Amino acid sequence: MSFDVSSIKKGTKIDSAILYLYAKNCTAIQSTQFTNVKKNIFPFSAAWGWFTITWNNCPAYSSTPIASAGTNQVNVWEVYNLTDYINGIVNNNQSNNGFIIKSSVESGVVGVSFESPYSENAKNKPRLVINYENTVDLKIPNPVLREIRVSNEYAITLFNIQGKVLKSFTIKDLKLLNTIAPIGFTIAKINNQNIKILKR
Repeated sequence: MSFDVSSIKKGTKIDSAILYLYAKNCTAIQSTQFTNVKKNIFPFSAAWGWFTITWNNCPAYSSTPIASAGTNQVNVWEVYNLTDYINGIVNNNQSNNGFIIKSSVESGVVGVSFESPYSENAKNKPRLVINYENTVDLKIPNPVLREIRVSNEYAITLFNIQGKVLKSFTIKDLKLLNTIAPIGFTIAKINNQNIKILKR
């Protein structure tokens, strides 16, 4: 499985990245077998194709799982925390080759099926929910029109050239950041909270 996160710029603070997979059935012979099943996620080391990959031709993958879950139920969402993994891709030049999901129990007849990206049941398709924060640094030389137009809600922090905080406040919907910056060279740090939901 893989998700495209290329629209998130490097330097973005990733607050959380949670993968939701819908477990639809289990083929365990006994309920006790299913109770012991744990699902682990391992990142692939090379690229692969959605319509050509099989269990036998899949690329090599890490021996260390990046996330695990084991609700051991069917018709429920399983939750995997991929925050460190996504942060590595966005900010640390880590390759995004997707990942494989493996059961901790591979002996006997034990299997768990998840809804796929191509499931006819759209509401149960896999999804990756990423909470992140954009930071934009603006250098405002004075004197200028002393006006910056913004949309949505932003947390603003003003600094002088020495890095001292001059003022912090929040503005909303096309209000103007004007007549606030003192005379001189002012740096404005503008934070905007974002939520991105990726569905496959």
